[in-house]
Amino acid sequence: MKDPAVLFYTQDFITGTIFMSDEQRGKYIMLLCLQHQNGKLSEREMLKICGEKDEDIWCKFYQEDGYFYNKRMLLETEKRTKYSESRRNNRAKKEDNICKTYDTHMENENENENKDDIDNKKMVSIFEIFRQNYPGTRRGMLVELENLKKKHKDWKEIIPILSDALTYQNSCREIKRKAGGFVPEWKNLQTWINQRCWEEEIEINNISNGTNKKHNGATSEEIIRAVAKNFPVEGFPE
Repeated sequence: MKDPAVLFYTQDFITGTIFMSDEQRGKYIMLLCLQHQNGKLSEREMLKICGEKDEDIWCKFYQEDGYFYNKRMLLETEKRTKYSESRRNNRAKKEDNICKTYDTHMENENENENKDDIDNKKMVSIFEIFRQNYPGTRRGMLVELENLKKKHKDWKEIIPILSDALTYQNSCREIKRKAGGFVPEWKNLQTWINQRCWEEEIEINNISNGTNKKHNGATSEEIIRAVAKNFPVEGFPE
């Protein structure tokens, strides 16, 4: 596509045509425009615009291989062409970089979103298994899960350990019950979560200080070993 513009230095034009008539200036500027659009001019084209060979006008053009051209117009046309090409190349590189950056960004965003989506679904599934197994009063899954998220900022670290903690506490309570110890009712799930009850340590109630003295049908050592047997703890002796 032909560049539709070229730099036109008005002061230089006025200075270079100061001794021309208005008619001559009109013919001269027309020849310059034709050169810019079509390239070098033939003698026929020069005569068609000027009507005759006018030295005041023709002296502004160089003749080469039967064609005429204004040296300043040729220079400005070439400068404009190089400038335009440079702008196009820079714009193309910029757009390419933007596209690549955008594509990379979107790939990372999509990857992160997909990963987050998978992780969230996994968390929901793990929590629901725990909720279903919780023996106390419980509400709907979403209600209980939102309560956990609201109360504890570390909920992502909490959810994976809830089922193990529940199994552990169930085992403790069953052993204590069989040993005749006091086992309270389960708290409702909301309270159990709010109070971080999964962190409660094993408590052996109704056991006397005497290690081998039986109380309510079991010694403390027997209860500890029974708990360890039902819920193995790494490093605990068989």
